[in-house]
Amino acid sequence: MDVILEKTDVWYRAPLKDKDDVLLNYDGIATMTMTLYDKKTSEESGGGIINLRDAYDVRNSGAWDKGVTVTESESMNLVVRLTPADNIIVNTDDIDIGGTEVHILLLEGTTAGIPSFTFKHEVEIKVKNLNKVS
Repeated sequence: MDVILEKTDVWYRAPLKDKDDVLLNYDGIATMTMTLYDKKTSEESGGGIINLRDAYDVRNSGAWDKGVTVTESESMNLVVRLTPADNIIVNTDDIDIGGTEVHILLLEGTTAGIPSFTFKHEVEIKVKNLNKVS
């Protein structure tokens, strides 16, 4: 993923496939959670969760409106919306203006097929520290 700007809306798109390399659809996913954390803080203290996105349920209980969707497409079916609150600079004292901080987006889930399988999808996101962002 390219460098993104602090406190902006960003859409991440990727293929999400089953064990036979076929794109999954909404009904093909039984569970899915999203975790978003700051890499440096996680490595140093085990914390760093951003915007309460800690195993955040994005599949069940009508949660698809919370930022993650699976669409019917021929190439990119997974769409994750990261909001301005997701794209903050956590370590403000350590990152110079114009520098970047690495966040990790982790999606974990299970498929609805028989047999079902577990999947993990991890992405490194570089967030650029801007000078005049409030």
